[in-house]
Amino acid sequence: MAFWMRSVALALGLSALFTPANGEPPPVTATLTLGQAFTRPGGRTSLPVLVRVAAGIPAQTLSLRVSFDPPSAVTSAVFRRAGATKDLNAAFEARPQTAESFSYLLALDSQPPGVSSATGAQLATLEVTVAPGVAAGTQILARIDPVISGVGSRDGTRFLSARDGGLSVHDGIITVTNRGSESRPE
Repeated sequence: MAFWMRSVALALGLSALFTPANGEPPPVTATLTLGQAFTRPGGRTSLPVLVRVAAGIPAQTLSLRVSFDPPSAVTSAVFRRAGATKDLNAAFEARPQTAESFSYLLALDSQPPGVSSATGAQLATLEVTVAPGVAAGTQILARIDPVISGVGSRDGTRFLSARDGGLSVHDGIITVTNRGSESRPE
């Protein structure tokens, strides 16, 4: 059998292993939400990063990639631990970025408190600086990449993303105003 035929057969076999018997995607057991924030042109604000998981679902790792629309409205963005993760020990933490996106990778030694509660917990904040020339009234969308972003176990045996259907993602919004800065959960 030709190499490409074996590759196709292997891919089909693997997809069958990870597809539920009824063909339906797995139930959503976690949510990843960026909150809302307000700032003035040239100002700095923070979007809360909120995670809620069903009981028994691990959330010791967080992978998050965000892009902004319009991209020229943001001059800088950086993720920082906050809320439930602020005082926890991080086994790994990185903030890679490209010209189009800002990412955050976090692996904790333990499950953050509160993520399995009805409201979830804040795990991080995304500090954003808006370009000085952005007009008041502009809304900047902070888009979560549904393929890369997700939560999972520290040992890597379980990872939930929007692509596999186990995670629901909710983008954030920054509204540019003539007032000062404020942020709030969505």
